Amino acid sequence: LEIFHCIFDADVGRPGRFGTRGPQEDIHEFIERRRQQLEAMAGRLRRRGIPVRTSVRWDYPTHEGIVRQVLRHRPDLLIAGTSVKGHGGPPQLTRNDFRLIERCPCPVLFMKTRRPYSDVVIAAAVDPALSHDKPAALDLQILDSASRVRDALCARLLMFHAGSAHEHPEPPTAPRAGPDPRLLALAKRYDIPHQRVHLSEGHPAEALLRFTEQKNADIVVMGAAQYDGVPSPDL
Repeated sequence: LEIFHCIFDADVGRPGRFGTRGPQEDIHEFIERRRQQLEAMAGRLRRRGIPVRTSVRWDYPTHEGIVRQVLRHRPDLLIAGTSVKGHGGPPQLTRNDFRLIERCPCPVLFMKTRRPYSDVVIAAAVDPALSHDKPAALDLQILDSASRVRDALCARLLMFHAGSAHEHPEPPTAPRAGPDPRLLALAKRYDIPHQRVHLSEGHPAEALLRFTEQKNADIVVMGAAQYDGVPSPDL
């Protein structure tokens, strides 16, 4: 586990802002303060037997500094918090968060609550129809990430797809016997029981939101924008 903080202050170097020691000394002091804070957090984890290292870098903009750290160390997962509140609602993703989604080459897990995971439900949003020219491998990457988190948290993994009627060969009036065979093939590959495969019709964003609320999902795993032509799942 690495605890990382990307720090920057444009006022460093401004005359009279931090005294007369000069910008390099001020930057060093900034970094050292943050490093001590991270080490205090890391110490609590180390006492529980968790191997932890800390790192602080002076970099800007924040999302690019984080991506550069990811490229240095190649983690399996980036975990980030988002703290900007909606209008009386839950925390909303910030512009920096969306930049991370676009550019981070590994899966990103955004934490919107301090509540510990318990009896975890994970929803993996896939699209076997590959609409809007999605890469053929993206569903596999989504389910790879989702299944790894499932195994780590002893969670229940649900697979979800929101599609339209024209994706299915049956006439509109014909009753649907069950989930799309393509979904069932994916489910079998990742040991997802038949009853945990869900298909809905309608706008994907609206249908996914309804589904996660109905199932009380703790984590949603879905596709993200491409980074240098390589699709990456976003949690």
